[in-house]
Parts: sequence; C-alpha cells; structure tokens
Amino acid sequence: MRPAAVEAAATPAALTGEIAWIGSQAVEFWAHRARLPRATLIFENGLMLPLTSWQKVVQELAGEADILLYNRPGVGRSTLPEVPQDPKDAARLVRELLRDQNMSAPYIVVGHSMGGLHAQLFARLYAQEVDAMLLVDALPPGALKPSAQFPWYTQLGLRLFAPEYVQREIDAAQAIGDRLLGESASFDKPVIRLIATPDAAVSKPKGLVRDLLDGVVYAEDFGVWAVDPDVAQGSLDQLYPRSSVRHLRAHHRMQEAAPAPVIEAIRELMGGVGCAPG
Repeated sequence: MRPAAVEAAATPAALTGEIAWIGSQAVEFWAHRARLPRATLIFENGLMLPLTSWQKVVQELAGEADILLYNRPGVGRSTLPEVPQDPKDAARLVRELLRDQNMSAPYIVVGHSMGGLHAQLFARLYAQEVDAMLLVDALPPGALKPSAQFPWYTQLGLRLFAPEYVQREIDAAQAIGDRLLGESASFDKPVIRLIATPDAAVSKPKGLVRDLLDGVVYAEDFGVWAVDPDVAQGSLDQLYPRSSVRHLRAHHRMQEAAPAPVIEAIRELMGGVGCAPG
C-alpha cells in the first residue's frame, strides 16, 4: 500500500508521475490532495494522450479538489499486459489505484474523447461511488466500427504505425460501447457533455498517425465510423436524457487549447452534487 498523496494547495508547474504496482501491473499516476477538498476528481485521458494533457485544468482546481490522473496501459510508464484486458479489468485497475492512494468515494469522473468511454464504464460499474460525470468531446458508444471492418488501408496503417496499446484501445471501444448501450438501468446522476465544433478551416485531417497523436480519428479519411458522428451523439442522448449538453466552438482537445469551459463544468458539478466550497 502506497502512502496517501501529498497534501498541497496548488499543482507544480509540471506534473511528474509516480509508479504504483497494482498486482503485477505498473501504473503511472499523479495524485493530489487539497487542504479542503470539495470532491475527488478522476480523469480519463483521450487516445494516446498522457496524464499531462489535464495540466491546465488541474492547475485551476488543485485548491478545491482531490485529484487522480493516470495513464492507461501502454501510455507513458504504465505497462501493457501481455494479453488484451477486458475493459472491466481496466476499470477495476483504476478503482484499485484509488484505494491504493486512499482516495475515497464519492467521485466525479471526467473523460475526454476515447477516455469518455472508460469514464462511462467506470461510472456504470461503480455507480454507488460516482456522484457525477463530465464528458469532454467524448466518443459516443457505438460510433466506431469493429476494427476488422475498417478499410484495408486503415488496418494496414494501424498495424504499421500505431503502437500495440492503440490497437487494443480501438478494439476495446466496441466492447465498451456495446456494454453501455445494453444497460437497462438509467444513470440518474448529474452529467455534463461538452461537444467541440472546431473550425473546419483549421481542423482538416492530417493523416492517420498525426491525427491519432492529436487525439482525433477523422471519418472522411479513414472509414472508421459505424454511423455519422453527429448521429452517434444520439446514443448519449438516450443514455443520459437529462444531461446538460453544450456545443462549443473549440478544438477537440479543449482541456489543453481552451480549458475554461472544462473547469467551469467541473465546478458546476461539484456544486450540483452538494460539494461545499472549501
């Protein structure tokens, strides 16, 4: 058992991860405790993005909340298991890390892009421990085709250029989506969805690898969508009919490019679930 995260009032200029061993798996993480926390925040990164992608957000919220950032298997110093994990195992890994760091429920879960699927799965599996959820331009369940149905050139590009963990995450997206869409019980906790509408003039596809590094996979170039992305948002409407939806003129990685709406939404959720100001 590792000691509790060090108490601090503000984040350092750069986030430096530590390593926790959960069973035989190394997990790179950054944990923070506020002096008078309003909530415990869990952040799920987008595809290929490290925990440092939340730097600007946690810099503002460090005085108000306990915070856990981590890298999913294969990212940074988080080790990739020899065989692909069930998505539920990835969620359990986060829960064990929270326990290892003595960070107790209830939680507010924040997920960006592909991490939005992981955030939703965690919130469903441990609904009694989650008070609210923020989806930051999250990938809708059912949006991606099974990877075996990607066009041959996309499959070849992934095999040649994408790390193994990226291929596994893309493969897992369908399984997570199917599980979420198959849920019979509603998630009746507060949910905010931030949807980015980037400027088309500056957000054109750059190529498979470069777009992956940007945390974006574009349908028009790579043939990965099962349905049009705008239509796919309807699955989130069904899963969270009372969610607050905000369309923003913003980059997909808004938590880095323009974090103010993300910070504002988190504060709203902390207030909405009865978290008293520090």
